[in-house]
Amino acid sequence: MLRFEDRGQAVEIELSPRAVIALRTAIARARLDGTTASLFEALTVHLECAINSAVRKDVRPPTYAQVTYAIAIARDLEISIPGDALRYRREMQKFLARVVPLHQVAGSSHTEESS
Repeated sequence: MLRFEDRGQAVEIELSPRAVIALRTAIARARLDGTTASLFEALTVHLECAINSAVRKDVRPPTYAQVTYAIAIARDLEISIPGDALRYRREMQKFLARVVPLHQVAGSSHTEESS
């Protein structure tokens, strides 16, 4: 069983007997080989992928690229980014859909002013 706890909430995931045996075998071998760090790193990457594909899209966090783009636009427009946009991908998409056109207009007006 895998268990995840956060802020008093726990999620327990029951693994199949086959998965438990595979995990036990992999850990035992990694301990013998001295490769537990790389095994745990690989497990982390695969678990993150599985979690992201299983979680509803509207509650996934925004991507690094979205956050970076939003920060650049917010800085240029001198506006703040809503907290929900920093927490949820769908909210970030809404924020960007709203501010990208404003940013493009502001960018073209700066170009005209400098001419």
